Amino acid sequence: MSLQITYNFCKKELNAPGALYFGVPKDGVATKKHICADCSAVFDSMFSGKDRISLAELQRVHIQAGIIENAEDIEGSDKLYKLTVNFGSETRTIVSGIKPWYEKDFLIGKTVIFTTNLAARTLKGIESNGMILAAKEGEKPVLVAPIEAVTPGAPLL
Repeated sequence: MSLQITYNFCKKELNAPGALYFGVPKDGVATKKHICADCSAVFDSMFSGKDRISLAELQRVHIQAGIIENAEDIEGSDKLYKLTVNFGSETRTIVSGIKPWYEKDFLIGKTVIFTTNLAARTLKGIESNGMILAAKEGEKPVLVAPIEAVTPGAPLL
């Protein structure tokens, strides 16, 4: 039987105390997964759910649908757009780094999902009051949008 090392977070000697064996040998190859005291926190966060948050914590984040009414280039930036977003009861300026992937004309009129209670942040001299949500597909952010029409400002349930 041979031994196959599948990962070692801390790159220390693999026979150090804390090395563990998982699973059943397959085709005569035992799998050794090293977890010492220095890297056990990494393992725990990957496999034990310690990074999970409660529903109450999630509900602290205001997530709403907004219609992008305008998208403007920001002088001196190849990545940022200044978005004007309608949330029904208010219109906000949100600066977003989606310029390399989306044309302004494509964005205007789209209903997209935003966080609306982040602390304001100034980017390139423009105060941003929210953040557009996107899924990461490779290097491209894919905007999160409802699959049916919703009212501007509609909250996430």
